[in-house]
Amino acid sequence: MKLIDLICEISTQTFSLFRERRCVLCHIPFHPREHSQLSQEYSQYMTQNNMQKDLQDIERENMQDVEQDMTQNILSASSKNQYTLIVEYIQKLATQHIQSNLCPECAAEIKVKEKGFCPLCGELFADKHMAPTLCANCARTKPAWNSFLFFGTYESSIREILLKAKFKNSNSSLYFLGKLLAYFWVISLHTQSLHNNTHIKYPSHIIPMPLHNRRLKERGYNQCIELTKIFVKELDILFAKLQDSKLQYSELQYSKPKLTVDYSNLMRTNFRQAQSELNSKERILKVKNAFAAKNMQDRHILLIDDIATTNSTLKEASYALHKAGAAKVDILILAKASIFSHK
Repeated sequence: MKLIDLICEISTQTFSLFRERRCVLCHIPFHPREHSQLSQEYSQYMTQNNMQKDLQDIERENMQDVEQDMTQNILSASSKNQYTLIVEYIQKLATQHIQSNLCPECAAEIKVKEKGFCPLCGELFADKHMAPTLCANCARTKPAWNSFLFFGTYESSIREILLKAKFKNSNSSLYFLGKLLAYFWVISLHTQSLHNNTHIKYPSHIIPMPLHNRRLKERGYNQCIELTKIFVKELDILFAKLQDSKLQYSELQYSKPKLTVDYSNLMRTNFRQAQSELNSKERILKVKNAFAAKNMQDRHILLIDDIATTNSTLKEASYALHKAGAAKVDILILAKASIFSHK
Protein backbone atom coordinates (compact mmCIF):
# COMPACT_ATOMS: atom_id res chain seq x y z
CA MET A 1 0.00 0.00 0.00
CA LYS A 2 1.33 3.39 -0.94
CA LEU A 3 2.05 5.90 1.80
CA ILE A 4 -0.65 8.29 0.55
CA ASP A 5 -3.20 5.46 0.57
CA LEU A 6 -2.17 4.48 4.09
CA ILE A 7 -2.55 8.06 5.30
CA CYS A 8 -6.00 8.31 3.69
CA GLU A 9 -7.06 5.03 5.27
CA ILE A 10 -5.87 6.11 8.71
CA SER A 11 -7.62 9.46 8.32
CA THR A 12 -10.84 7.77 7.27
CA GLN A 13 -10.75 5.33 10.18
CA THR A 14 -9.94 8.12 12.65
CA PHE A 15 -12.80 10.27 11.39
CA SER A 16 -15.10 7.27 11.54
CA LEU A 17 -14.03 6.57 15.12
CA PHE A 18 -14.86 10.10 16.24
CA ARG A 19 -18.28 9.91 14.54
CA GLU A 20 -19.10 6.64 16.27
CA ARG A 21 -21.82 6.86 18.89
CA ARG A 22 -23.20 4.57 21.57
CA CYS A 23 -26.90 3.80 21.64
CA VAL A 24 -28.59 5.30 24.70
CA LEU A 25 -30.53 2.07 25.22
CA CYS A 26 -28.42 -0.94 24.18
CA HIS A 27 -24.99 0.80 24.20
CA ILE A 28 -24.05 -0.78 20.87
CA PRO A 29 -21.75 1.47 18.80
CA PHE A 30 -23.30 2.83 15.61
CA HIS A 31 -22.98 5.60 13.04
CA PRO A 32 -25.88 8.01 12.39
CA ARG A 33 -25.53 7.32 8.67
CA GLU A 34 -26.68 3.72 9.27
CA HIS A 35 -30.22 4.93 9.87
CA SER A 36 -32.99 4.56 7.37
CA GLN A 37 -35.37 7.50 7.03
CA LEU A 38 -37.22 7.91 10.31
CA SER A 39 -39.00 11.04 9.14
CA GLN A 40 -41.93 8.88 8.00
CA GLU A 41 -42.74 8.23 11.64
CA TYR A 42 -43.48 11.96 12.02
CA SER A 43 -45.18 12.53 8.68
CA GLN A 44 -48.53 11.75 10.30
CA TYR A 45 -48.53 15.30 11.70
CA MET A 46 -48.76 16.63 8.17
CA THR A 47 -50.86 13.96 6.49
CA GLN A 48 -53.69 13.82 9.02
CA ASN A 49 -56.76 15.66 7.78
CA ASN A 50 -55.00 16.43 4.45
CA MET A 51 -52.89 19.17 6.04
CA GLN A 52 -49.93 18.61 3.74
CA LYS A 53 -51.12 20.78 0.89
CA ASP A 54 -49.51 23.18 -1.47
CA LEU A 55 -48.88 26.47 0.35
CA GLN A 56 -50.76 28.38 -2.33
CA ASP A 57 -53.81 26.14 -1.81
CA ILE A 58 -53.62 26.75 1.94
CA GLU A 59 -53.43 30.51 1.39
CA ARG A 60 -56.30 30.47 -1.12
CA GLU A 61 -58.58 28.42 1.14
CA ASN A 62 -57.76 30.45 4.21
CA MET A 63 -58.40 33.76 2.49
CA GLN A 64 -61.92 32.52 1.80
CA ASP A 65 -62.27 31.71 5.51
CA VAL A 66 -61.04 35.19 6.45
CA GLU A 67 -63.62 36.78 4.17
CA GLN A 68 -66.36 34.75 5.85
CA ASP A 69 -65.15 35.18 9.42
CA MET A 70 -62.97 38.11 10.50
CA THR A 71 -62.64 36.96 14.12
CA GLN A 72 -59.19 37.30 15.64
CA ASN A 73 -58.83 33.61 16.50
CA ILE A 74 -58.81 32.42 12.89
CA LEU A 75 -55.34 31.78 11.49
CA SER A 76 -54.30 34.01 8.62
CA ALA A 77 -52.93 32.51 5.43
CA SER A 78 -49.41 33.58 6.41
CA SER A 79 -49.81 32.04 9.86
CA LYS A 80 -50.85 28.75 8.31
CA ASN A 81 -47.85 28.83 6.04
CA GLN A 82 -45.60 29.58 8.99
CA TYR A 83 -47.09 26.84 11.19
CA THR A 84 -46.70 24.31 8.38
CA LEU A 85 -43.03 25.15 7.91
CA ILE A 86 -42.42 25.07 11.66
CA VAL A 87 -43.88 21.55 11.91
CA GLU A 88 -41.68 20.36 9.04
CA TYR A 89 -38.62 22.00 10.61
CA ILE A 90 -39.14 20.43 14.05
CA GLN A 91 -39.88 17.04 12.49
CA LYS A 92 -36.38 17.13 11.03
CA LEU A 93 -34.89 18.08 14.40
CA ALA A 94 -36.75 15.23 16.10
CA THR A 95 -35.56 12.73 13.50
CA GLN A 96 -31.96 13.93 13.84
CA HIS A 97 -32.24 13.67 17.62
CA ILE A 98 -33.39 10.04 17.46
CA GLN A 99 -30.81 9.07 14.86
CA SER A 100 -28.01 10.66 16.89
CA ASN A 101 -28.87 8.83 20.12
CA LEU A 102 -30.25 5.41 19.19
CA CYS A 103 -28.98 2.64 16.96
CA PRO A 104 -31.24 1.78 13.99
CA GLU A 105 -32.75 -1.25 15.76
CA CYS A 106 -33.75 0.65 18.91
CA ALA A 107 -34.79 3.76 16.95
CA ALA A 108 -37.18 1.72 14.81
CA GLU A 109 -39.31 1.12 17.93
CA ILE A 110 -39.68 4.84 18.76
CA LYS A 111 -43.08 5.56 17.28
CA VAL A 112 -45.68 8.24 17.86
CA LYS A 113 -49.05 6.70 18.72
CA GLU A 114 -51.38 7.66 15.89
CA LYS A 115 -54.42 5.42 16.24
CA GLY A 116 -56.22 3.13 18.64
CA PHE A 117 -56.73 5.46 21.62
CA CYS A 118 -59.07 8.00 23.21
CA PRO A 119 -57.82 11.55 22.49
CA LEU A 120 -59.14 12.86 25.83
CA CYS A 121 -57.65 10.32 28.25
CA GLY A 122 -55.31 8.18 26.16
CA GLU A 123 -57.13 4.91 26.89
CA LEU A 124 -55.68 2.31 24.55
CA PHE A 125 -58.11 0.29 22.46
CA ALA A 126 -57.73 -3.36 21.50
CA ASP A 127 -58.00 -2.32 17.85
CA LYS A 128 -54.68 -0.53 17.28
CA HIS A 129 -55.77 0.69 13.85
CA MET A 130 -58.97 2.36 15.05
CA ALA A 131 -59.19 6.12 14.49
CA PRO A 132 -58.86 8.21 17.70
CA THR A 133 -62.33 8.04 19.27
CA LEU A 134 -63.77 9.08 22.62
CA CYS A 135 -63.96 6.20 25.07
CA ALA A 136 -67.19 5.49 26.95
CA ASN A 137 -66.01 7.30 30.10
CA CYS A 138 -64.98 10.50 28.29
CA ALA A 139 -68.16 10.49 26.19
CA ARG A 140 -70.17 10.31 29.39
CA THR A 141 -68.12 12.53 31.72
CA LYS A 142 -65.62 15.28 30.93
CA PRO A 143 -62.13 14.48 32.29
CA ALA A 144 -60.44 16.56 34.97
CA TRP A 145 -58.21 18.15 32.33
CA ASN A 146 -58.71 20.13 29.13
CA SER A 147 -56.30 18.27 26.85
CA PHE A 148 -54.29 15.05 27.02
CA LEU A 149 -51.14 14.40 24.97
CA PHE A 150 -48.89 11.36 25.07
CA PHE A 151 -46.02 10.44 22.80
CA GLY A 152 -46.35 6.67 22.56
CA THR A 153 -47.23 3.43 24.30
CA TYR A 154 -45.31 2.03 27.26
CA GLU A 155 -43.51 -0.75 25.41
CA SER A 156 -40.31 -1.63 23.53
CA SER A 157 -37.61 1.04 23.45
CA ILE A 158 -39.68 3.77 25.13
CA ARG A 159 -40.40 1.48 28.09
CA GLU A 160 -36.75 0.49 28.56
CA ILE A 161 -35.45 4.05 28.29
CA LEU A 162 -38.10 5.28 30.74
CA LEU A 163 -37.18 2.58 33.26
CA LYS A 164 -33.53 3.62 33.07
CA ALA A 165 -34.50 7.26 33.58
CA LYS A 166 -36.93 6.52 36.41
CA PHE A 167 -35.05 4.00 38.52
CA LYS A 168 -31.40 4.31 37.48
CA ASN A 169 -31.13 8.10 37.12
CA SER A 170 -29.66 7.68 33.65
CA ASN A 171 -28.68 11.16 32.47
CA SER A 172 -28.44 10.09 28.85
CA SER A 173 -31.95 8.60 29.00
CA LEU A 174 -33.38 11.72 30.65
CA TYR A 175 -31.67 13.93 28.08
CA PHE A 176 -33.02 11.87 25.19
CA LEU A 177 -36.58 11.77 26.54
CA GLY A 178 -36.70 15.43 27.62
CA LYS A 179 -35.70 16.70 24.19
CA LEU A 180 -38.00 14.24 22.43
CA LEU A 181 -40.94 15.40 24.56
CA ALA A 182 -40.21 19.05 23.73
CA TYR A 183 -40.21 18.36 19.98
CA PHE A 184 -43.38 16.29 20.23
CA TRP A 185 -45.23 18.95 22.24
CA VAL A 186 -44.41 21.86 19.93
CA ILE A 187 -45.27 19.79 16.83
CA SER A 188 -48.57 18.75 18.41
CA LEU A 189 -49.55 22.32 19.34
CA HIS A 190 -48.88 23.64 15.84
CA THR A 191 -50.62 20.68 14.22
CA GLN A 192 -53.71 21.09 16.38
CA SER A 193 -53.79 24.80 15.58
CA LEU A 194 -53.66 24.04 11.86
CA HIS A 195 -56.42 21.48 12.23
CA ASN A 196 -58.65 23.74 14.36
CA ASN A 197 -57.71 26.91 12.44
CA THR A 198 -56.92 28.76 15.67
CA HIS A 199 -53.88 30.33 17.26
CA ILE A 200 -51.85 28.41 19.83
CA LYS A 201 -52.72 29.05 23.46
CA TYR A 202 -49.59 28.28 25.46
CA PRO A 203 -49.81 27.46 29.18
CA SER A 204 -48.64 30.03 31.70
CA HIS A 205 -47.05 27.49 34.05
CA ILE A 206 -45.38 24.09 33.70
CA ILE A 207 -45.56 21.69 36.66
CA PRO A 208 -43.84 18.29 36.90
CA MET A 209 -45.62 15.54 38.82
CA PRO A 210 -44.30 15.71 42.42
CA LEU A 211 -43.09 12.86 44.63
CA HIS A 212 -43.77 12.56 48.34
CA ASN A 213 -40.76 13.75 50.37
CA ARG A 214 -40.22 10.25 51.74
CA ARG A 215 -40.17 8.75 48.25
CA LEU A 216 -37.88 11.54 47.07
CA LYS A 217 -35.48 10.76 49.91
CA GLU A 218 -35.53 7.05 49.05
CA ARG A 219 -34.92 7.53 45.33
CA GLY A 220 -32.72 10.60 45.57
CA TYR A 221 -34.34 12.45 42.70
CA ASN A 222 -37.67 13.05 40.97
CA GLN A 223 -37.38 11.88 37.36
CA CYS A 224 -40.31 14.12 36.33
CA ILE A 225 -38.50 17.21 37.62
CA GLU A 226 -35.30 16.21 35.83
CA LEU A 227 -37.28 15.50 32.67
CA THR A 228 -39.02 18.88 32.91
CA LYS A 229 -35.73 20.74 33.32
CA ILE A 230 -34.43 19.27 30.05
CA PHE A 231 -37.83 19.81 28.40
CA VAL A 232 -37.90 23.52 29.31
CA LYS A 233 -34.25 24.06 28.37
CA GLU A 234 -34.86 22.54 24.94
CA LEU A 235 -37.98 24.69 24.49
CA ASP A 236 -35.88 27.82 25.11
CA ILE A 237 -33.37 26.69 22.47
CA LEU A 238 -36.12 25.74 20.05
CA PHE A 239 -38.07 28.98 20.39
CA ALA A 240 -34.85 30.96 19.97
CA LYS A 241 -34.14 29.06 16.74
CA LEU A 242 -37.65 29.80 15.49
CA GLN A 243 -37.24 33.49 16.27
CA ASP A 244 -33.96 33.69 14.36
CA SER A 245 -34.76 31.29 11.53
CA LYS A 246 -35.78 32.06 7.96
CA LEU A 247 -39.08 30.26 8.51
CA GLN A 248 -40.72 33.56 9.28
CA TYR A 249 -42.57 35.68 6.80
CA SER A 250 -41.60 39.33 6.61
CA GLU A 251 -44.89 40.46 8.12
CA LEU A 252 -44.72 37.96 11.00
CA GLN A 253 -42.50 37.55 14.02
CA TYR A 254 -42.43 34.37 16.08
CA SER A 255 -42.92 35.59 19.62
CA LYS A 256 -41.43 33.42 22.32
CA PRO A 257 -44.09 32.33 24.84
CA LYS A 258 -43.52 33.10 28.50
CA LEU A 259 -43.49 29.80 30.37
CA THR A 260 -42.96 29.67 34.14
CA VAL A 261 -41.82 26.42 35.74
CA ASP A 262 -43.35 25.71 39.16
CA TYR A 263 -41.66 23.04 41.28
CA SER A 264 -43.22 23.79 44.66
CA ASN A 265 -46.93 24.66 44.56
CA LEU A 266 -48.24 21.16 43.81
CA MET A 267 -47.43 18.73 46.62
CA ARG A 268 -47.94 15.05 47.31
CA THR A 269 -49.41 14.98 50.79
CA ASN A 270 -49.48 11.30 51.70
CA PHE A 271 -47.02 8.47 51.23
CA ARG A 272 -48.25 5.45 49.34
CA GLN A 273 -46.86 2.18 48.08
CA ALA A 274 -45.06 2.54 44.75
CA GLN A 275 -47.55 2.65 41.86
CA SER A 276 -45.56 0.05 39.93
CA GLU A 277 -46.30 -2.46 42.72
CA LEU A 278 -50.09 -1.96 42.61
CA ASN A 279 -52.81 -3.29 40.31
CA SER A 280 -55.35 -1.00 38.63
CA LYS A 281 -57.93 -1.02 41.44
CA GLU A 282 -55.30 -0.45 44.11
CA ARG A 283 -53.81 2.46 42.16
CA ILE A 284 -57.15 4.28 42.09
CA LEU A 285 -57.83 3.76 45.79
CA LYS A 286 -54.35 4.52 47.07
CA VAL A 287 -53.99 7.85 45.27
CA LYS A 288 -57.30 9.33 46.46
CA ASN A 289 -56.79 12.86 47.88
CA ALA A 290 -53.04 12.46 47.58
CA PHE A 291 -52.31 16.03 46.40
CA ALA A 292 -52.59 19.60 47.60
CA ALA A 293 -51.95 22.77 45.58
CA LYS A 294 -51.69 26.49 46.26
CA ASN A 295 -51.34 29.79 44.35
CA MET A 296 -52.99 28.52 41.15
CA GLN A 297 -55.49 31.33 40.66
CA ASP A 298 -56.42 31.67 36.95
CA ARG A 299 -53.34 29.76 35.82
CA HIS A 300 -53.17 27.67 32.66
CA ILE A 301 -51.17 24.62 33.76
CA LEU A 302 -49.20 22.08 31.76
CA LEU A 303 -48.80 19.04 34.03
CA ILE A 304 -45.94 16.74 33.00
CA ASP A 305 -45.62 13.07 33.95
CA ASP A 306 -43.62 10.19 32.57
CA ILE A 307 -46.02 7.21 32.50
CA ALA A 308 -49.77 6.87 32.97
CA THR A 309 -51.85 3.69 33.28
CA THR A 310 -55.20 4.27 34.98
CA ASN A 311 -54.72 8.09 35.02
CA SER A 312 -55.69 8.07 38.70
CA THR A 313 -52.62 10.10 39.74
CA LEU A 314 -53.23 12.63 36.96
CA LYS A 315 -56.88 12.96 37.96
CA GLU A 316 -56.14 13.63 41.62
CA ALA A 317 -53.40 16.12 40.76
CA SER A 318 -55.74 17.91 38.32
CA TYR A 319 -58.52 18.06 40.93
CA ALA A 320 -56.08 19.64 43.40
CA LEU A 321 -54.94 22.21 40.81
CA HIS A 322 -58.52 23.20 39.95
CA LYS A 323 -59.42 23.37 43.63
CA ALA A 324 -56.53 25.81 44.10
CA GLY A 325 -57.95 28.04 41.36
CA ALA A 326 -56.35 26.81 38.12
CA ALA A 327 -58.34 27.90 35.08
CA LYS A 328 -57.09 25.17 32.76
CA VAL A 329 -55.02 21.99 33.07
CA ASP A 330 -53.33 20.26 30.13
CA ILE A 331 -51.65 16.87 30.47
CA LEU A 332 -48.40 15.90 28.74
CA ILE A 333 -46.84 12.47 29.26
CA LEU A 334 -44.31 10.33 27.45
CA ALA A 335 -46.01 6.94 27.53
CA LYS A 336 -49.45 5.45 28.10
CA ALA A 337 -49.61 1.93 29.48
CA SER A 338 -52.52 -0.41 28.97
CA ILE A 339 -54.66 -1.05 32.06
CA PHE A 340 -54.84 -4.70 31.02
CA SER A 341 -51.20 -5.13 31.92
CA HIS A 342 -51.97 -4.16 35.56
CA LYS A 343 -54.85 -6.29 36.75
